[in-house]
Amino acid sequence: MGGNAGPGSHTSTAPATPTGVEQERYALLVTDQILRTAMCDATNTVPGIDPDRASFTTALHAARDQLIHAAGVIAETVIDLVGRIGRLVLDNLETGFFRGRASGGQGFSNVIP
Repeated sequence: MGGNAGPGSHTSTAPATPTGVEQERYALLVTDQILRTAMCDATNTVPGIDPDRASFTTALHAARDQLIHAAGVIAETVIDLVGRIGRLVLDNLETGFFRGRASGGQGFSNVIP
């Protein structure tokens, strides 16, 4: 085959061993924690912003784009805790959110504005 990916060929990036699966799981958990920390750092810079309004999807896409394009990866002499990801999160705050609390067996509570 010589590395040519022709029609009908399938390329998988899934780990082939239990150790690889475990490593990928930890990588996903670390990525989740890093993004949630960036989201909280961003919302903490603006008084009165509830961290629950930060969009994980916005943070994930901003991080992905920053990695793919290698944009803004070289830090200046002054470290900006909000950074590119945080600025996008702050620019795209959610207007309402679901509380993950069940109410008397009737499912989740309503969206809170």
